[in-house]
Amino acid sequence: MRKTKYVILFFIIFLSFHRVIGQDESSNNKLKTLLIYNFTKYINWPTSYKTGNFIIAVLGDDKITPELKKMLNAKLCGDQQIEIREYPMVEHITKCHILYIPTASSNLLPKVMNAVQGKSILIITEKNGLINDGACINFVQTATGKIGFELNMKETENRSLNVNNTLSNQMASRVVN
Repeated sequence: MRKTKYVILFFIIFLSFHRVIGQDESSNNKLKTLLIYNFTKYINWPTSYKTGNFIIAVLGDDKITPELKKMLNAKLCGDQQIEIREYPMVEHITKCHILYIPTASSNLLPKVMNAVQGKSILIITEKNGLINDGACINFVQTATGKIGFELNMKETENRSLNVNNTLSNQMASRVVN
C-alpha cells in the first residue's frame, strides 16, 4: 500500500512538472509566432514577392507549426493572405517569404543556404551561433530569461530584404553586420 502511494505521488508530481514545461513551451511558441508576424511589418520583400500568398514555412516537424496556423492563417501581410507550409526536407523548399528552422533541423542550415541561394527568403533559426552561419534572424534567450532575437543585417541585405530601422535599432537584442 505504501509503495502504491509513492508511485501515485510520483505520477502526480511528474504530470504537474510536465504540464508546467508544456505551458512554458506553448508560451514560447506563441511569443515566437507573434515575433514572426511582427517581422512581416518591418521587412520589405522585393516586388516579385508581393503577389500570391505570403508564405511562412517551417523546415521539419515542429510544435510551432500549429501555433503559426492558429494565429496567422487569417492574417494578412500587406495585401497578401498568410499561408503556413511545412517542408519535411530541404529538397521540398520552394518559394516562400520566411523559412523557420527549429533547433531539431538546425544541422540542415548549410544545405538550406545552398538550396535558397539568390532567393529573398528571411531565414529564422533558434539555435545559438546560427546568426553567424547564414540565418537572418536567430531567436535567443536574453539575460533575463526572455526570448529576444539577433538580426544579421548583412545576410538580409544579401537576400534583397529591406529592414526597417525600428527593427534593427530598437527591437533586436543584437545586430550583426
